[in-house]
Amino acid sequence: MKKQFINLLMVEDHPLIRQGVKLMLETEEEFEFNFTEVISGEEAIELLKIEKFDIILLDISLPKMSGIDVLRHLNRLKNFSIPIIIQTMHFDRFIVKEVIDLNARGYVLKIEDPHVLMRAIASVLDGGTFFSNSVSELIKNSLSDQKKVNQLNKLSSREEEILILSARGFSCKEIGEQKNISNRTVEGHRQRIFNKLDIDSVAKLIIYATKNGYV
Repeated sequence: MKKQFINLLMVEDHPLIRQGVKLMLETEEEFEFNFTEVISGEEAIELLKIEKFDIILLDISLPKMSGIDVLRHLNRLKNFSIPIIIQTMHFDRFIVKEVIDLNARGYVLKIEDPHVLMRAIASVLDGGTFFSNSVSELIKNSLSDQKKVNQLNKLSSREEEILILSARGFSCKEIGEQKNISNRTVEGHRQRIFNKLDIDSVAKLIIYATKNGYV
């Protein structure tokens, strides 16, 4: 089977972490990765001005400019759409919430099984999101915003199904195949869910579903 070519940018200042990630991803049968490595947020931002990538792995603790600062900068750019996965040692509810608000598509801890990162990459490349089990539990147990608790009653039964499947990381294409409906129909349902729950990203949908016991 022909491998899918992926141009990956890794923003990580620890050489052992970079080496370990590369060794693990090079064994994957589905993807062939072209790795570009930088050790600072400033380097990443400059590189993104001239090169295109399919996905970014971003650490939080970087010299001078943190990973969160990098996310803030990229969020101010017009038409920036490269999916970003946070890979970090930080296990803090405030950091998790902030990077989700800044549209990170995944969050994986460095101490977790290496294959968790590969699952995150595969999910994000397919248009979904991925938060490891420990991070999902942190979100569920820590975030206390209750203003939308009763809003799920506004959703139709089909919208509830789309909500749950989206929160589990399935892409629109995968949901459409499961429910025997078109991608456009799934996207329409998802947009109505966003409107009804007053959210604007799949990552925030995951937080909502997790807090309310749907995943």
